[in-house]
Amino acid sequence: MEIYFNELSVLPNCLNNDDARDKIITMLETMKTLKEFDFNVLRTHDNFYAEELFNGYSFSSFIIDPQVKDNLKLLLRSIVKNPFIADDDSQEAEMFISNQFQTLDHTGIMTSPEGIAISYVCEMPTISISGFPLWDSNTLSLNVIDTVSNSTSINDIINISTPNSLTNQIFLDWIKSITEEVKLNSYDNIIKMFPIEKFEFEQRAIDDILTWFYDDKRFIVKIIKLINDIENNPFVGGFGLTETLGGTGGRASKRIVKKDRVIYTYTQEKITIHQCRGHYNDK
Repeated sequence: MEIYFNELSVLPNCLNNDDARDKIITMLETMKTLKEFDFNVLRTHDNFYAEELFNGYSFSSFIIDPQVKDNLKLLLRSIVKNPFIADDDSQEAEMFISNQFQTLDHTGIMTSPEGIAISYVCEMPTISISGFPLWDSNTLSLNVIDTVSNSTSINDIINISTPNSLTNQIFLDWIKSITEEVKLNSYDNIIKMFPIEKFEFEQRAIDDILTWFYDDKRFIVKIIKLINDIENNPFVGGFGLTETLGGTGGRASKRIVKKDRVIYTYTQEKITIHQCRGHYNDK
């Protein structure tokens, strides 16, 4: 899994080079602990290595700093990936472009973030440089302005700043929501969870759920949540960045993770699940 860097947290500046070095080390120690929860990538903006935590001391400075151990330099280089969104044609990229995002900076002024906004779009936590009360909060508030409807929602984004953040109940509840084991390991158990009077599963959807169960159980609970949300929010709102699919016979989708979607057709009589893996553009 990926966690997204809160670029706003490089401010306020550190007190000196030692302080900047220590804060980067804390972030790396946090990433080491996150590996226990299967987070292996720190997704950043393109200018990440040039970001200065103190006058002249950047992430690039950390990599050439003789006082930094080689294993920490290697760790930083190995986990950092950019840009924030690798696929410019993805729904995540479209959401990022078509909405406006605002949050408070370290001075209390509303500003437009990238990392926190991408965390919202991808439904993942953000990671911040520690040492300032705002960036050590368990959640960060994000205003999302839909430029089409001109409506605004306020969302709490899970924020990680130190290894201790991972013991916070908000983070633990989120992890549980995507990792809790549910026995969707057979067709019989699937229809026990989703009765045939209301749901119909095409063979691809069944195969997809079984693949998730045996290859990567982390998202089974989320798939259940998304499917159960269809009746109340079939075409807009609810969970999973609900999207109608034009030109596909009235189908809609809810996002599981990245490009994996629950693809379905909704009627009042029955909900037909077509697939639970892959993208709606997949052939």
